[in-house]
Amino acid sequence: MEIEFQIGNTPVKFQRNWLFGGMRLVTPHETALLQNPANPLTHFSTRLKQSWKGRIEGKSVVVEKVRPLLLAGLRPQSYKVFVNDQLVAEAHGY
Repeated sequence: MEIEFQIGNTPVKFQRNWLFGGMRLVTPHETALLQNPANPLTHFSTRLKQSWKGRIEGKSVVVEKVRPLLLAGLRPQSYKVFVNDQLVAEAHGY
């Protein structure tokens, strides 16, 4: 999953590795790790709604994921990206 959005004039990519579960925010100048694939809790969760927080260019970035109730790990999931509590991007997929 990859979602592109802007913070001011800076392009930002939210990247999620579907195989290992790592999540990060990438800009031309920095990378912020949101979820470490080495953490066992990355791979086992029963929660349907999760969120991760990071900071890019001094602004708060929150990525929210909502999974479906049935067969949650096998079906597409919804992602929303908020910068300073304002929705800037959303996507549906793996």
